[in-house]
Amino acid sequence: MVGDFGAVQRAAINAMATGIERYGEVGLQVAAYYRGERVVHAWLGDADPVSGRRVEEDTLFLMFSCSKGVTATLMHRLTERGAIDYDAPVAEYWPEFARNGKGSITIRHVLSHRAGLPEVAGLSWVELWNLGAAVQALEGASPTWPAGSTLQYHPVTYGTILGNVACRVTHAPFRELVAHEIEANAGTSDLHFGLPADNPLLFSRRAPVVMARRFAADPVAGVPSEEAWEGARRMVELGEDPRWVHGLMPAANLTCTADALARHYAAMRPGGLGAGELLEAATIREATVLQRGADGLTLQQGMGLGYMLGGMPPVSPTGWRFAPWAGAFGHDGSGGRAGVYFPQGDLAIALAKNAHAPTGFALATWTLIVRAIAEALGLPASDS
Repeated sequence: MVGDFGAVQRAAINAMATGIERYGEVGLQVAAYYRGERVVHAWLGDADPVSGRRVEEDTLFLMFSCSKGVTATLMHRLTERGAIDYDAPVAEYWPEFARNGKGSITIRHVLSHRAGLPEVAGLSWVELWNLGAAVQALEGASPTWPAGSTLQYHPVTYGTILGNVACRVTHAPFRELVAHEIEANAGTSDLHFGLPADNPLLFSRRAPVVMARRFAADPVAGVPSEEAWEGARRMVELGEDPRWVHGLMPAANLTCTADALARHYAAMRPGGLGAGELLEAATIREATVLQRGADGLTLQQGMGLGYMLGGMPPVSPTGWRFAPWAGAFGHDGSGGRAGVYFPQGDLAIALAKNAHAPTGFALATWTLIVRAIAEALGLPASDS
């Protein structure tokens, strides 16, 4: 520990500025907690480049699949209390889900993206825009492959299945569960799954999703292809769809501040952040075991039970990765948002942003920030 948290803050701001200059970022927030103390709380750039509104401390950003990590935490808390069992079939809690060959899909299968239901045939992601709208579609869907046979990312169905289970076993609305189970324990009120259309004050704090600005070739990764830029444009279009903005998508439409997400992960530390530990140590150990399908496949970034895992090989040839440390866990979101907790270093970091990076460059700014904060704290920035 270097003892000078001002130096950590400055290192983070410098990395954010480099991301804006080098990788076309527009607006950024970063928060970091070390040994339970906030050591970085920084924001930079434009929240809305059209109006010129700047990023502020309370600006809210759509975090895409960072949502999955928060939803995983909710499911783990319910498991700790005995409300659900990882190895119980989803249909034990939701009998109609068993239709069309889905009776063997367990909670563990869904958490680890091995449920065999990555999409619902004939429906786009935004057509699964809230838990209620997804019920009939999920009940009528047929799995693409037998549960557990392989591991393939479930972009939206991960959350629509788990969210419905959580609501059924607790008899409580999903947003109420997040507030009671997670926000209250993490000491925040800014983990929003969708922004209710009848709350204009909350909506006014939102940064719209925008394209990253075109940038020069990276010395290692080169220049993004036009196909990569088109992929980013499509995600911006999805992120600005009113169903995505206002709906309830536990896998994909968390809208929050960097500080709120960092607090969610920092509250995993022994003793938590004053309200007790968010998860027990034994739960974290089980949730951070690398999961594979029966065919041996896992995700490039590594997948536990709802969390992406650190310590996986870098994304070749760039060296960019979700987290360099074995034992770290969290989740990234499309276009470069991310949150992580590194238990051995007792460090939580979150990056919230509005610009959507082109495919292949999503982790570039995140990598700069993680390295800068780790080095300023005297922690290893790599496993080597």
